[in-house]
Amino acid sequence: MQIQDLNVFLEYREKVHQRTTRVARCIPPDKVEWSYQEGKFAMGDPLRHIATIERYMFAETVAGRPSRYEGCCGKELADGCDQGSHFVTSCMLNRSRSFPGLLPNSSGANA
Repeated sequence: MQIQDLNVFLEYREKVHQRTTRVARCIPPDKVEWSYQEGKFAMGDPLRHIATIERYMFAETVAGRPSRYEGCCGKELADGCDQGSHFVTSCMLNRSRSFPGLLPNSSGANA
């Protein structure tokens, strides 16, 4: 995707986030930490990965700061369905706060 218009990109990104959220809601709560084999990604790990990438790499880079992404650490970030949902929501909110003025209807100077 070649980004030439910020609003087009933000709309596209929001649609991707909505699709990811819909898929995440399909994971049964008792299967979030399930993995087919010890040491392999659990079903919740890709969601934690996406959330940390969004917050600690994407948001920091957009704000003109170095990436703070340290990798996806699994259950250490959020264990289970409730904590995972809270973690993802928190990352998304913090991501948006990292660059005020960039998003439509936000205040502050562009980063």
